Amino acid sequence: MPTAIPVKLEDREFASQNQARLHYSAMLRRYEPGQAISAADQTDLQDLLRLHPRHAANRPIHQIQVVAGGFNRNHFVAHYANKFTQPLSYVHCIRNCPRPAPAADAPVPPKKTKARTADDALAPSAIPSSTSDQAVQS
Repeated sequence: MPTAIPVKLEDREFASQNQARLHYSAMLRRYEPGQAISAADQTDLQDLLRLHPRHAANRPIHQIQVVAGGFNRNHFVAHYANKFTQPLSYVHCIRNCPRPAPAADAPVPPKKTKARTADDALAPSAIPSSTSDQAVQS
């Protein structure tokens, strides 16, 4: 069973990526398309956005708005002071959060490898019977 990957933000911590995804999905559903999100939700979403490796920290976000997207789904869009807009994917941000380093005392599972013997190296390769039959008949 896979282990949960925690997501740590400045003011909030989630035990797993799935819990973070559920939190931001609920946030998105609270708003109608065209509506700007509240200041508290904007701060929360910007904390997540800072962890993304391609986030431009030098461009402050003026406003985050919910817009209708394709396939009848809504998404967040960031509006910057220079009139530049950019869609935001909270799922992409969560997936790109830095992973915690494994604990030093955690056991490392051994790699499963097939034991090779000297007979394996000398074994003839399997020849399909149809090609060998044709060679004998010719």
